[in-house]
Amino acid sequence: MASDSSDDRRDALALASVRVSTFETTVEGFVVYHIDYTRVSGQILSAQRRYNDVAALWDDLSAAHPELPELQTFRFPRKSIFNTHSHFTKERRRAGFEELFRLLLEVGLERPLRAFLDGETAAAPRKSAAVRRAPRPRAPVW
Repeated sequence: MASDSSDDRRDALALASVRVSTFETTVEGFVVYHIDYTRVSGQILSAQRRYNDVAALWDDLSAAHPELPELQTFRFPRKSIFNTHSHFTKERRRAGFEELFRLLLEVGLERPLRAFLDGETAAAPRKSAAVRRAPRPRAPVW
């Protein structure tokens, strides 16, 4: 019976949907993306994450799951030196993050996504980007 209770609790925590609703620039000049997520239980929560947080999640999961071609070929929104604070760039990233989260749910990586949004694991937002592995080489876009 204990496993039924544990399964029920996990099911209630499962994600039904994830949406990146908007973004804003903080007083420090950082762009923060607002992520709204709904659990199967109907509970609606929100989180705020920066570009580097989502990039770290994608880097970690794509490295940990080379067997998922959908994840390996996903075109993560690039970081740009120019136009970083333009509305177009922020909107492109917002849409890309939302697409990534939808993909993670589709390929069965709901648990690490949920942990990332709830801030429970190493996939949670990082305090410092000083120690970060080099990005994987990407295929050129022609």
